[in-house]
Formats: sequence, structure tokens, C-alpha cells
Amino acid sequence: MTKRFFRWFGIAALITVVSIFIFFEYFELKYFRPYLPQIEGLYTAMPEQEKHLPEFQRMVISKMLDKDNAQFRIDSVVGRHLISELSVPHRSAMSWHLLNLLWILELRLHVSADVRFALYCHEMRFDDSNNKGLLYGSLSKFQKPPSQLNVSELATLLTIQRAPAYYRRHPDALEEGRVRLIEQYNGKSNGLPAPSRPD
Repeated sequence: MTKRFFRWFGIAALITVVSIFIFFEYFELKYFRPYLPQIEGLYTAMPEQEKHLPEFQRMVISKMLDKDNAQFRIDSVVGRHLISELSVPHRSAMSWHLLNLLWILELRLHVSADVRFALYCHEMRFDDSNNKGLLYGSLSKFQKPPSQLNVSELATLLTIQRAPAYYRRHPDALEEGRVRLIEQYNGKSNGLPAPSRPD
């Protein structure tokens, strides 16, 4: 009885693993690989200042994004923006969430961390115009390239890009968000979470 149980359990486990593998292969071929050339094109067209951000600015942004898992935050945002920008098909809100999760996995498998970080910086928005990207925000707000931004200036831009219209109307909230991100960067906590996107 025990041998038969383990034999059937092993068969069931093998079928499950093979089914998952086939599903991922199908998903990759139908819903990800066709968009890789477009992702590469988006990266190629980006400003050099966003592709090659100095290590100091990259480190500051990563610390301010999420003290526990900044890379997941970056990949999640990049996945959402790419799915929208490239018009990847999905049928419902539930399928969109599953699509985004699977795209995070595919991005990590097929797109380097440097490219994903650059795509994240390029998707930042700071006003209601069609302009976007860390370079645009840096030049329009501080009249300097991203490579020259200090901790305080980066905290300001990272707060604004969460909800540009809201922070334009609420400068006090912008200042509060800037201070919170600086404290997060410095490893301090006032018991409050980092600023989230206002409703």
C-alpha cells in the first residue's frame, strides 16, 4: 500500500511539474517573447543619462524605494508600465494581476537588472504632460542632470512621481514625503510608513 501510494504520488508530482513547465513555456512564447524587441527598442531610445545613472544615485533610489525589497518594487512597476504601454492583452482584473506577476518573472529571466532599473527611471512622471523620465524631472525641477542630484533632491523627485497632481496641490505633503524618504535612506524610522500614492 505504501509503495503504491508513493508511486502514484511521484507520478502526480511529475505531471504537476511538467504541466507548470508547459504553461510557462506557452506563456513565454505567446505573452512575453513577442514583446522583447519592443522592450529592447524602448531601452535603446532612452537618454544615456537614464541608462547609465551613477552608482550613488542608483543606491539612493533603491534605498528610498523599499528598505526590504527594492528590486521587486522596481520590477513590479516596470512590468505594469510595459504591459500597459505595449498593450499586452488581458481579459479581466484578475488576469491582469496574474499577467503582471508572470511578467515580473520573465523580466528577471530575460532582462538584466541594469536595464530594468533604467526602464524604471524612464517611466517616472512628474507632471501632466507627455514628458516622462528621471532626466526630464531632474532638468525641469532642479536644472541639472540626474548624475548631479543629491539625496534631498532625489527624495523630492521620488515623492512627486508617486502622484504629481496631488503633490503639486499639497506642498506640505510633498515636504513630509521628502523627509520620510530621507529618513528611510538614512535607516531611521519615525514609526510612519514611507509615502504611498495618495488616493
